Formats: sequence, C-alpha cells, structure tokens
Amino acid sequence: MNDSAFRQLVLAGALATSALAGTGCDERAAVAGPAPQAESTPVKLVSVRHERAARPLVAVGVAEGKRDVSLSFKVGGVVASVNVEEGAEVKKGQVLARVDQTEVAGALVQARESLAKAERDEKRARSFHDSGVIPVADLENAKTALEVARAGVAVAGFNAAHAVITAPEDGVVEHRSVEVGEVVGPGAPVLSVRGKSQGWVVRVGLADRDAVDVALGGSARVTFDAIDGTVFEATVTQMAERASPRTGTFETELSVDPKGAKLLSGLVAKVTIERARRQSVALVPARALVEGNGRSGAVFAVVDGAARRVPIEVAYLAGDDVAVLHGLESIESVVGDGAPFLREGSLVTVVTP
Repeated sequence: MNDSAFRQLVLAGALATSALAGTGCDERAAVAGPAPQAESTPVKLVSVRHERAARPLVAVGVAEGKRDVSLSFKVGGVVASVNVEEGAEVKKGQVLARVDQTEVAGALVQARESLAKAERDEKRARSFHDSGVIPVADLENAKTALEVARAGVAVAGFNAAHAVITAPEDGVVEHRSVEVGEVVGPGAPVLSVRGKSQGWVVRVGLADRDAVDVALGGSARVTFDAIDGTVFEATVTQMAERASPRTGTFETELSVDPKGAKLLSGLVAKVTIERARRQSVALVPARALVEGNGRSGAVFAVVDGAARRVPIEVAYLAGDDVAVLHGLESIESVVGDGAPFLREGSLVTVVTP
C-alpha cells in the first residue's frame, strides 16, 4: 500500500469515527439492532533501533589554507616593485616584491669597508705586539674590533637579502597590501600567500562542554553555504589546550578534503563533529512523536490491538530521527504513520507496507 492510499484509509477511519460520535440520540433510537462496534484506525509500525550514539556537535567555522603566510620586508623603505597580483599562482623561490636597495646596499658597503679596516688594524696590531711595541691588551682590542666588523657585515647582508620577498613554497597570492612607491616599515604586511603543501583546514571555536567531548583524529563533516549539496569529509587535527582570552572558546582545527572543489579562504563552514563519548539510546522517526515538551514526549505502541501511550525522555534530535534516552528499553516497534489520530486505548489496525 502506498502512502497516498494509506493517508486516504486513515482519513476515512477518522471521518467514520467522527460520524459515529456525532450521531444524535433520536437517530440512534430509530435504528434497530445491536450497538455498532468502535472503528479501528489503520496505522503503520516502525522499528525501534537501539544503538550507542551521541548528540551531533554542530559548530560554525571559517575555511583557511593550513599554511597561510603573511610576507613582509625585514627592513623598512620605499617599495620598488611588486611582481604579483591577488589570485596569482607562484612557485617556491619566485621573487614577489622588492624594497628600494639604496639604503640597504649602502649599509652593506659600509660594513664591508669597516671589515677591511678592522682586518688591517688587527694585522698591524699583531705585528707590533710580536715586536714588543704594544701590550697584549691592544692586540685583544684589535681582535674584538675585527669580530664586531665581521658581525656587521653579516647583519647588513642579512638585511639586504630580506629586502626582497620570495615565495616560501608553491601557492596562491591571497592578498596584496602595498603598491609601488609606498613607504613600509619593518614587518609591515606586504603579501599574503596560501601554500599548497598542507591543504585546507576549517577552524572553529568550541565551548568548554563540547571541547572535552572531541578527540584528535575524530571524524567530521563540513558543508559550505557557498557550495550547495556537497559534504566534505574532515578530521580533527589540532585542539587548543586553553581557551582564547578574547572569546572563551577552544580553537579546534579540522583538516578538510576539498574533493577537487574550489575552496576560498574565508568561506563560512558548518561543521558536524562526532563526539568521543556515546550513550545507549533508542532511535525512532520524528513522525512517531505525538507530544513534546523539552525533553519529555510520548509515542504510541500497539498492545493487543489497541494503542498504548508510552512516555519517553528525549535525548536529542538526529536528522529525521528522535534519540530517546528512556522509555523504550523493552519496546521493539511504535506507531509511525497514523500516530496523530490515536488516543490511549484506541483500536488500531496494523497495515503492512
């Protein structure tokens, strides 16, 4: 029997019951013979599934590249060139931007000249010391000056090398913060690059009661409002050991398999994480629930051809099902279709699918 025919049968039973209830006393008295038998309501039963399950943990997060790097110059100066635009693909070691080299190049020349002078001074001091002209303290001072000059060359060379920004790995330019001719300070953001080597992650903030129920390596499912109809598999890869002072939540990172889809940094994600702890529950379709008030509810079971109301304690909703904590321990099936038409003791006819 299909659902349409079943609904018509239920409706016919309900109308017949109402018609009998509404018949006047005079009309009943005019009809001879025995009193009519009560009408039974056709119903379909659904099985109760006993499982160890957990209430889904749902959170909202943001997609990011696992290796999102903000690139900047080690020294300040005038931006001489920026060779890439937002969205550009880059290769490891590719030159992305330069600061004007005048200042850093001059500092490097000065450091090298100072080193050359310190080497001459140290050589002369060693010769004078060997001849007994100067004391050992003067020789030691010359050696110290030489080491300082060598360090100065190393620092100037380091600064010159970091007046150029190169791609740390293959990736994509996500954001460009400066233009040619701007003056930037040391460490000021110039480019943001998402590396490709470590894939995509979604970061969510979990309340303390949820964070204690999530384990590293746990499974999760991710959906994006911007990508309809696709469920992405994910794994919990990192969890903060302390709450964020700003939000009071525990930052949790999930590694996401993009399945070839085009993800973008900043996409809003809905995350469903499997909890580490499970409990014994009974699962029944939500349509079987005839009463609900917070965690209290009721369903109907069929006993000796009549409806019996069974109070239950609801644990949580799980999609189209209701997870029941208590009340269905010894019950194998309950009324699904037809439940809204029943009262305690109503006669029923079980219709097989």
